[in-house]
Amino acid sequence: MFLQVIMSWCRAVWLESNREEEGVVPSCWIEENTVRWPKGSALRLLRQQTQPTHSWMQFQLIKIKFSSGMLILPNTSVNLTVHAYPVLTLL
Repeated sequence: MFLQVIMSWCRAVWLESNREEEGVVPSCWIEENTVRWPKGSALRLLRQQTQPTHSWMQFQLIKIKFSSGMLILPNTSVNLTVHAYPVLTLL
């Protein structure tokens, strides 16, 4: 059975310059306990859900508040939503 998740997004909270920041990012921008963010303008990269590179900035992930995406099954599609789940980290 072919299963694919596309257009997956997360509302995340991360630590940036000792301040909590919150925003919506593609789920592929979250790796383990890190949020990746491109240097410069991010708008086009956000829309295209571009895969992050090692040259992107990294911020400590505090939690994912919400994630959403579309699940594609053979001959059908289902909207998928998951609510708040914390990330266990040591600060």
